[in-house]
Amino acid sequence: MVDWNIKKPEGVCSICGREFETDEEFYAGLVDGQEGFERIDTCIGCWQEKKPRTFYFWKTKMPQPEEKGKQKFLNDETMLEFLEKLEQSEEPEKINFRFVLMLVLVRKRILRYKDTFSRDGKDYWRLKITGQDKMVEVLDPHIGEEQIEKLSENIGDIMLLEDE
Repeated sequence: MVDWNIKKPEGVCSICGREFETDEEFYAGLVDGQEGFERIDTCIGCWQEKKPRTFYFWKTKMPQPEEKGKQKFLNDETMLEFLEKLEQSEEPEKINFRFVLMLVLVRKRILRYKDTFSRDGKDYWRLKITGQDKMVEVLDPHIGEEQIEKLSENIGDIMLLEDE
């Protein structure tokens, strides 16, 4: 199990180092680092010029000063898109990450557990997306409570926005 060190938003561009202004839009993204996902925040100019190769990204903006203490997270739709993006990954760390992200979405009642099944000697959870007819299947990597807790912290750091 890799213990990823996902940095929280720092309010500066990861490429040019410029500090973001209040209400300035920027891109937050995840890149594959040596030890798993790494978060980068990129100003619009650097994004357009150097478009970093991200596994997943989203657009956000810097909050007003009075909002800076408030924690906001990606919206449910974006989290579902991220879950789907991770579906094709065969890397154990990303499979574990996807499983824990699914648990977060179940807790938020975005996904509802339907059943468990086996395919090719592996266990899967089948879940329904609330308010849709669509089903999602998630491989159960049988990770322990400690791993789930560490990954949950990482998901919180990744999904944290400055503002949406």
